[in-house]
Amino acid sequence: MYVSYCCGTTLEAAMGSLRDELACREADAHTQAEELRNRIDELKQQLAAVEERLTRLRITRETVDGVLAETVPVAAEAPERAGEGEAVGGPSLGRA
Repeated sequence: MYVSYCCGTTLEAAMGSLRDELACREADAHTQAEELRNRIDELKQQLAAVEERLTRLRITRETVDGVLAETVPVAAEAPERAGEGEAVGGPSLGRA
C-alpha cells in the first residue's frame, strides 16, 4: 500500500479511516459481549431448572429406595407364614 506524506492529508485520511475501523470493531465486540452475557444468563436459568429437577429425582429415588427397603422383608416373610396354617392370601380351608 502506498501512502503519501507530502501534504499530510493522506495520512490524516488513513488515520481517520483507521479510527473509524477501530470504532466499528469495538462496537461489534461490544455487541458480541452483550449477546454472550444474555446467552450466559439463559444458560444459568436452564442449569438452575435442570439442577432442581435432578434434586427432586434424587429425593424421589431415595424415598422409593426407603419404601422398598421397608417392604421387601415383609414380602419375604409371607411365604414362611403360609406353612403355619394359612395359605398365602387367606386362611387355610379345613381348619376352623
